[in-house]
Amino acid sequence: MNLIHNASTDMGSSGSPIFLENTREVIGIHKQGNIEKTENYGNFLYPVIESLNLGNKIINNNEKYIYENGDYYIGEWLNNLKHGKGKLYYKNGKIKYEGDFIKDKFEGDGKYIYENGEYYIGQWLNNLKHGKGTYYYKNGNIKYEGDFIKNKLEGNGKYIYENGEYYIGEWLNWLKHGKGILYYKNGKIKYEGDFIKDKFEGNGTYFYENGEYYIGQWLNDLMSGKGIIYYKNGKIKYKGDFVKNKLEGNGKYLWKWRILYWRMAK
Repeated sequence: MNLIHNASTDMGSSGSPIFLENTREVIGIHKQGNIEKTENYGNFLYPVIESLNLGNKIINNNEKYIYENGDYYIGEWLNNLKHGKGKLYYKNGKIKYEGDFIKDKFEGDGKYIYENGEYYIGQWLNNLKHGKGTYYYKNGNIKYEGDFIKNKLEGNGKYIYENGEYYIGEWLNWLKHGKGILYYKNGKIKYEGDFIKDKFEGNGTYFYENGEYYIGQWLNDLMSGKGIIYYKNGKIKYKGDFVKNKLEGNGKYLWKWRILYWRMAK
C-alpha cells in the first residue's frame, strides 16, 4: 500500500525517510515524486521491516567468511553474525570449532579442537566452556569429565593424569577443592578426604602402596595434627601427634609382636 505525502522532493530523494510532522517519527521511505508535485509516494516502514523479518529468520545460510588471519567460517548467519549451526576452521583447513553459535559466540553445544590436538566436547556460554563437558587428550583418552564454569574446572568432575592416576571430587578454579578421592592407576584409593587449593588439607585417609594407611589431620599435603598410622592388617602402628609428616608431640608407637618380643629377649 502506497504512502502519499506532500513533502517537497527532488531527483535522488528515493529512500529518504518520511517523518510525521508532529512527532518526527519515521513512518516510511520515499520512492516516487518530484519537487513540483503536491502528491508524492512512498512505502510504509513497518511492512518493510516485517518483510525482512530479521528478528527470527536465519539468513545467509552456509555462507563462507574468511578472516584476515586465514581462519574461516562456514555455517548459518543472522544479521551479519554467526548464528545457528556452523564450523570455524583454522587456516590450514582443520576444524577449530564445530557446533552452536548465538550472536557470533560459541553458545549451546559444541566441539573445540586445540592446536596441540587436545579437544573439548560440551556446553558453552558466551565463548566459554560452561556446564557439562569432557576434555580429551590428543590420543582420544579422557583428561577431564565433569562441570565447567566460565572456562574453569569448577563443581564436580573426574580428572585423569597422564601417569594413570585419577581424581574424582570437587573442584574450584581449576584446583581440587572440597571432598574428593585420589586413586592409584590400578584403581585402588590413594587418598580420600578434604582438599584445599589442590592440597591434602583437613581430614583424610592416605593408603600407602605397602598396605599401611594413615587416618587423621593434614596441612599443606603433610600429616599435621592428630592421626593414626595402621599396619596393613588394621592394627595400630602409631597414634598421636604429627608435625609436617613427622612423629612429634605426644603419641604411642606399637611394634609388631615379633619385633617387640625380640627386644624383650635381648
